[in-house]
Amino acid sequence: MILEDVFRMYYAPIIIPTLCRYEHFKKCIESLDSNPWAKHTDVYVGLDYPSKDSYKEGYAKICEYLDTADLSFANVHVIKREENYGAVRNVEDLFDIVSREYDRYILTEDDNIFSVNFLEYMDTMLEYIKDKKEYFGVCGYSYPVYWVTDALHTNIELQTAFPAWGYATFFSNRNRMIEEYTHDFLVKSIRCEDKVKKIRSLGNIPFNWYINRVWDTEVLHHDIDMQIYQVITDKASILPCKSLVRNMGWDGTGLNCQTTAFDFSTQNIDNEPISFDIMPPSDTNEKNTWEFICSLNSISYVTVLKTWIKFVLLRLGLKR
Repeated sequence: MILEDVFRMYYAPIIIPTLCRYEHFKKCIESLDSNPWAKHTDVYVGLDYPSKDSYKEGYAKICEYLDTADLSFANVHVIKREENYGAVRNVEDLFDIVSREYDRYILTEDDNIFSVNFLEYMDTMLEYIKDKKEYFGVCGYSYPVYWVTDALHTNIELQTAFPAWGYATFFSNRNRMIEEYTHDFLVKSIRCEDKVKKIRSLGNIPFNWYINRVWDTEVLHHDIDMQIYQVITDKASILPCKSLVRNMGWDGTGLNCQTTAFDFSTQNIDNEPISFDIMPPSDTNEKNTWEFICSLNSISYVTVLKTWIKFVLLRLGLKR
């Protein structure tokens, strides 16, 4: 057995759900392939089946590309759907497949472009947090804000935000979140003054997201929910001060990229040698993060009022 096989489980597999955005997908996977650690890394591509005729051309191009591309990954597993799964079912099935072989994963949508150091960073940081229950995951994306740090610390911990544009964690962490993050869990959290106060301090937008999550009976597990879960459970995630990811979906093609206040598709990514020193949590870093996020969105006074009415009803136990 060769040495690389002995340490194969150290290298997290990459999960990429896709459908028809050929140009984005090609740039995404080739940027990952440019990483020196790509040769150690398995890739799982979930290629959904087109639900519209307008998706078929891009879908066909991705099929052809995957059949002919000369990539340096250890293995490229392509799961072609025979019917349209939709975004959520597609990625959930990928999670199920990958979890049979691995204890960890890296997830990205198909419109991200990565630094040449991305895989080394994610794998190394995953090993760092592996046995530390105070962490939820590792993020490769970093907001374009001023981080309070010093010359020795080029990575930070965030407790209230989880930029999910290229992130990694362990299946045990994800499974624990899904098990714990129930409607009852959220309802109980609304009566915990410290947790509510912390979310309120971040601004109207995160508070609105949180209250609506508690108000609704349907439980989701999106990046917003991972942020709320981190706050309620006092966990943190690690990210670099300089982003290792650029989100190209903000060119107008992304499903959940509505704001034009900042063009993330032009954000610089860091290809310089990286450090693994970590700056402990900072209230200033948390505040600066949410000032930036809130600057991208607007929320009306009517919405703020509705949020507070919901909050009062939830606190009084008049709505569950």
